[in-house]
Amino acid sequence: MGTQSMGNENYKELGSVTKWMIPAENVGTVTAEMPVLHAYELMTKQELSSLPVTENGRLLGTITRQTTAGYVPQSNQAMAQTTLNEVMTTDPLTLPPETAVQEAAKLMLAEEIDTIPIVDEANILLGIIRLEDILYIITRA
Repeated sequence: MGTQSMGNENYKELGSVTKWMIPAENVGTVTAEMPVLHAYELMTKQELSSLPVTENGRLLGTITRQTTAGYVPQSNQAMAQTTLNEVMTTDPLTLPPETAVQEAAKLMLAEEIDTIPIVDEANILLGIIRLEDILYIITRA
């Protein structure tokens, strides 16, 4: 069986990431002062691989499940005593809202990440786009 490829024209119809992102109000965000344990529990509950760290809506960084998992063997006490400010990525990769879905997918694959925060010019979190959502969109196009 041969493979089929979608031409670039099909991707253009998908529009920008804002059309497909999970809006900020629907994304669990955490603050830099919160313990790692809180972020770990929230990511587990929401089945996310990372969370935006915000202050008054402004993106300060991200925390990943991989980072928090490093604390699991130690203890819940270590996770409860360590704040996100100590372990978060402070300069995460972000995208502006006008970014095309195809460009977001290319970047995720190139950087080997599965979630990117979408921010405006003031670094206010608008939402996130996940690779799994992009794959769903593309397979339904």
